[in-house]
Amino acid sequence: MTHHPWLRATPLIAIAALLTGCPPSSSCDKCGTAETGLTPPGGCAEPYEGPILIQEIGVTCDDPDTVTFTMDTDGLTSGGLVFSQETGNTDAPYAQWSDEHDLDSVDFDEACGSYDRLARTLNTGVDLNAWEVNTSTVFRCDDDGAGNPYHHNADVMTYAFRAYDLDEVMADCVVAGDDPAGLLAGTYNRANDPYLPGELSGCDVGVLRY
Repeated sequence: MTHHPWLRATPLIAIAALLTGCPPSSSCDKCGTAETGLTPPGGCAEPYEGPILIQEIGVTCDDPDTVTFTMDTDGLTSGGLVFSQETGNTDAPYAQWSDEHDLDSVDFDEACGSYDRLARTLNTGVDLNAWEVNTSTVFRCDDDGAGNPYHHNADVMTYAFRAYDLDEVMADCVVAGDDPAGLLAGTYNRANDPYLPGELSGCDVGVLRY
């Protein structure tokens, strides 16, 4: 999993100043708060201090050859994961295929840390032996009529989205699609296991945006 660009670009002492509203050398207790009327570095009077929660997840076929996964969260993350599995088509040539990819931040609230938007775009429909993590997937973006799984088939595909906090600990997880309960329970065989599969037991069931 890659680190959030905010973490890579911001020294730790500056992060502390941003979150507290105080210069690194300051001894004040309430710099940049409503009590002082000052605005902290970055232009935010009230930095976000709530939990990291997934607010929206999406699977979008940009064209027949590419798919984009998106995840919007409250709060900043260190990154995320999306696990895709064919749960509703046990007799297809690639029955129970599964793969997992990183979600990286593409937009975030640098001033207050109130939101993060993560995404991953993949080439679709590659050969079973040619898929690559963070680059491509066997799953298609079109229905080829041969029974092979495709991303917008809600009767076949199930997805698990995970968000990780700035300490790289899972903060939230949402599963959606054909059979969230079956994926969480490990009902189906799968070609590839997710990262730390035990984490999925704590996932909530959600709704995908297509």
